[in-house]
Amino acid sequence: MKMVKTVTRRLRWLAIIAMCSNAGLSRAADQDDATYRALVQRVRGGDFSVDFQALRLACVKSSLCEPRGTKADLAAMTQAGDAHDNQKLVTIAENLVSRGFVNAEAHIALTTAYAELHNAAKSKFHLDVVTHLMRSILEDGKTTQTAYTVICDREEYETLIALGLPYVGSKYTFDLTL
Repeated sequence: MKMVKTVTRRLRWLAIIAMCSNAGLSRAADQDDATYRALVQRVRGGDFSVDFQALRLACVKSSLCEPRGTKADLAAMTQAGDAHDNQKLVTIAENLVSRGFVNAEAHIALTTAYAELHNAAKSKFHLDVVTHLMRSILEDGKTTQTAYTVICDREEYETLIALGLPYVGSKYTFDLTL
């Protein structure tokens, strides 16, 4: 009987410790989400002084951000672009941006689609976003201390393209000398 009480007491303490740990993790996750949300709001408001590398890294920590789309989303976006169905392309790409503001591919697609829809302001906004996103990756890259930092495989592909090294199947290029 004494052993059962001891085990029960230990289990209660473990449960209390676990609850306290989860509360701390929850607060940290909430802070990560708040940081990401605040940076996105600043950029959406036209503040391009935001540290875009910090935005990209905040995305990785946030539960609110998907830095890349699913294969189905990317395929649908490509099909809409190939078909010059700009309304559908805008719908898909804006959805991707709402789920992950750092999705450069979606911003590139929106730059083109809005330009073809004669919405120069939105086209320029998305061009500015993708330019800042890519510049935040391509700052130096000449040493191990300043190596390119990417947050997902899609950013790796986009970096290769930006460096003039397209990967198989790519049709996009960036000109960051604008």
